[in-house]
Amino acid sequence: MPWCVAPAGCWPPTRTWPSLIRLGAYRRGTDAAVDEAIHYYPLIEEFLTQGKKDATSLRDCYHGLAQILGMPFDGDGMGGR
Repeated sequence: MPWCVAPAGCWPPTRTWPSLIRLGAYRRGTDAAVDEAIHYYPLIEEFLTQGKKDATSLRDCYHGLAQILGMPFDGDGMGGR
């Protein structure tokens, strides 16, 4: 799903924000990229949760991820744009 990878520079430039979040020192609105990551984190965690005997096709996996990210998915672009 190469077309859903964020361009370079989209994510916070430092690695200090996870510590700030864990300590409760991060304030929403300080950094839009961090706010976005906080928003998507539980959704992606749930998406990645799968039982040992559960199976999902690659197409369904891409479709589910596209839904979480609010991106269109027609199934034809599975190899990239």
